Order: sequence, then C-alpha cells, then structure tokens
Amino acid sequence: MSDELQELWQAQNPEPFQMPLEEIRRRAEKLQKRVRWRNGREYISCLVAIVISARWIWTLPNPIMRAGSAVMIVSMLYVMFQLYRRGSSREITGDCLEFHLRELERQRDAVASVWRWYLGPMIPPLLVWTIGSLAYKRSLSHLLFVAGFTAVCGLVFYAVGRLNQRAARCLERQIEELEHFRN
Repeated sequence: MSDELQELWQAQNPEPFQMPLEEIRRRAEKLQKRVRWRNGREYISCLVAIVISARWIWTLPNPIMRAGSAVMIVSMLYVMFQLYRRGSSREITGDCLEFHLRELERQRDAVASVWRWYLGPMIPPLLVWTIGSLAYKRSLSHLLFVAGFTAVCGLVFYAVGRLNQRAARCLERQIEELEHFRN
C-alpha cells in the first residue's frame, strides 16, 4: 500500500508556484529601504571618523599618529565612494523581477567583497596609529593597551567580515529563489 502511495505521490505533476508581481515589488522596495538605512548609517559613521581624524591631525602629539589620521580621512572618503558605487540603492525600473534580481546580485557582491573596499582601507591608518603610538610612548602598560586595542579592532573586523559573508549567503538564497520564477 505504501509503495502505491509513494508512486502516486511521485507521479504527480505539480504546477509551478508563481510569485505574484506585487510580492516581488514589495520585496524589492523592502530591499531598497534596508539598503538606504544601511548606507545612511555607514555614511554618518564615515563622517564621524573623518571629523575625529581631522581633529586628531591637530591634537595628537606624534607626527606619525597625525599622518595615520590623515590616512584615515582618505580611507573613509574611499569607503564612502565605494559604498556609493557598489551598494547604493537604485529606483525600481522596468521588469520588476529582473530589476530585483540585479539589485540582489549587486548587494550580494558588495557585501561579499567587504574586505577589499570597506575593511581593508581601514587597516593602513590603524597600523600607522599603532606604530606612532608605540614610538611615542614605550611602557609596558601602553604596550598592553595597544595590544588590547589591536585585538579588539581585529575581532570587530572579523565579526563585520563574518556578518557580511552571512548576508551574502542570505542574498544568494533569495537570488536562487527568484531565479526559479524567471524560468
């Protein structure tokens, strides 16, 4: 009896599920809103880092650390440009399904490559600050502080990288789901 039921079940020709156009449009709009909020937070963070770094150029006691601040400003400007170029939100145009797929792919590619254009540019100024700090003050307590600060930065960078890889996998699943509707 169970073999007959299994054969009957397997012999069924299910109708392909069609996602309503309105659902695709809703998902596309939700993605655009999320991207705008994310980018807004990132732009504000970069601007805060630029303002702090500009102040440090004038107040830090060591020329190497001041140079690190200048490099951080350049790095933040680069990150902002890359965020705009790679991850900015676009308005929905044309075929909603194709548009949404392209936007998901753009966002996936942006978050998957976050080490190259977001985290990576912050490493040189942090290294320059570290070198400048160690050259300025040479005590065991300061060395431990710098080592702790470096470890915290490394952990934060690692966590941000992992979160972005997770987001890229989530976006890839959404892409795969929507590609079934295209065929």
